[in-house]
Amino acid sequence: MPAERNKSTWSEGVISGILRSSTETIELQSDPSKNKEVFRSTVNKELLCFFSPYYVAAIKGHFSEAKQKLFTLDLNHAQTRAFTHWLCTGRLTHTNTSAWAVDKKCLFGLYIFADMTDNLALRRAVMSHLASEFTGTTDRPHPSEYGKLLPQLPKDSPLIPFCLDATAVDLELNEYLGIQTMKASRGVELLRWLPEDRVRYIMEGVNERRKRIDREDKWRHFLWEVNACDYHEHENEEEWSLTCGNVTPNLKEPRPQCYKHAGAQLLEYLKKPRERPVPRYIQRARRRQLHNHDGEDIVGRSSEMIQIQSQGNDGDKLYRATVHKELLCFYSTYYTAAIKGQFSESQKHSFIVELSYEQTRLFVTWLYSGRLEHQPDELNNGEDAYALYIFADQTDIIALRRTVMTFVIDSTAKNLREVYHCDFDEIIPQLPEQSQLRRFLLEEATAFWVDQTWNCVRELHDEIVTDEVLGGPLENFFKQLLEGVSENVEKKKIGKIIGFPENPCDFHEHTNEREWETSCHYRCTWYFEAKKPRPGYFKDIGA
Repeated sequence: MPAERNKSTWSEGVISGILRSSTETIELQSDPSKNKEVFRSTVNKELLCFFSPYYVAAIKGHFSEAKQKLFTLDLNHAQTRAFTHWLCTGRLTHTNTSAWAVDKKCLFGLYIFADMTDNLALRRAVMSHLASEFTGTTDRPHPSEYGKLLPQLPKDSPLIPFCLDATAVDLELNEYLGIQTMKASRGVELLRWLPEDRVRYIMEGVNERRKRIDREDKWRHFLWEVNACDYHEHENEEEWSLTCGNVTPNLKEPRPQCYKHAGAQLLEYLKKPRERPVPRYIQRARRRQLHNHDGEDIVGRSSEMIQIQSQGNDGDKLYRATVHKELLCFYSTYYTAAIKGQFSESQKHSFIVELSYEQTRLFVTWLYSGRLEHQPDELNNGEDAYALYIFADQTDIIALRRTVMTFVIDSTAKNLREVYHCDFDEIIPQLPEQSQLRRFLLEEATAFWVDQTWNCVRELHDEIVTDEVLGGPLENFFKQLLEGVSENVEKKKIGKIIGFPENPCDFHEHTNEREWETSCHYRCTWYFEAKKPRPGYFKDIGA
């Protein structure tokens, strides 16, 4: 199975591959209300979607905007120019800086845009550029600028501690130079622009910096050697070494406390507020694996509702249900874009989902309970489970995909193993090559054929020829099946018996061991206890 391409950093090899495989383009323009002069640029559609699930929903989703040839970005002229240039070159500035460059205000706007569109690669690029701009200089924004910026960011954004750390450096330098004669008023002055807990963080940072600096080395008061990777949202050391550590040799490894998430040092310091911000790594884990109390938390905080309805023809019985908007958005970037994005659909009060009456009912039940209602030993639900998985794939709901995979594996484990090729006709063409359901069906079918006593390779080959699958949408799948069966029949002869897939976590798309422990560890399924995925079953995040 091909490894997933890395979306967290811009890579020339990956981008070249996308441009070679797709030629469809779309025009982007800056917001006309921000500048008199509008910047327009044509970009590759797949390239835009590759880095941002927001634009996957916007361009490939079932929104009226998906048919448009022109998208207006929530950016001004300079920011749109920098964004489109980065998209194609990986650089935020022109190679000839006299032609045009980006200032700090432009970079801050780009970072907010990257946060809104869930573009991690752009956030890292902006942060690296800011780090280089702030290193070895005293020309940094006034705290009043940060006061305008910070309210636009989520509380765990790494840009917040970056700005506060920069302020601490400037204050310590001013104190050393004697610019601020009334030292006791430094914090009071900052309170004009920043919340009290942020000011406390800055003041302690000033004190820590003063202690670290050797008083004889005066130049260290002027310099701030920023390590961009401290603010890059790296998951752990392995992820850093496969991304920034591999691509840019001069970048330093993040400080240990910055691995959890880039704003961890700040959030752990701040006094616990009435509603404590939820760190990003916890939010990701919750989206991956529904915990019963999460639904209650979200439902308790939000009362906005939206109606979803099953699809059907005239006269069909339709399933309708009113659900919490925030709950739907929490698990799906697709619905976040649909409901909160700048699309005409965001004004609607109802959505039609591509599911039958029963499948829609199961989805709504799962949304509030975290379980598929039917027990795994009820055999008539395989078709519904597959349809729910395909729906979850299209709407980017990894928590639902995991629930379905657990359901399917438990079902096959508790009942007679049978594989019918006719089942593949409807399912396989709707699944991408890297789909875990496709992977499961392939392994299940391989184990089934190898388990037979007759000449399974010959019979499977004959069935493939008889059914005329070669040349059709199932050709790739059956070629892989035949190769897998042939290989494992030989292994069986020397005593290496292939087993049926029995660990749901092998098909849960876990990023790495730490993420598995956060989401699935010790959470039992109906039949199996969740076990750590086999070594080859963690996502290759550095591919």
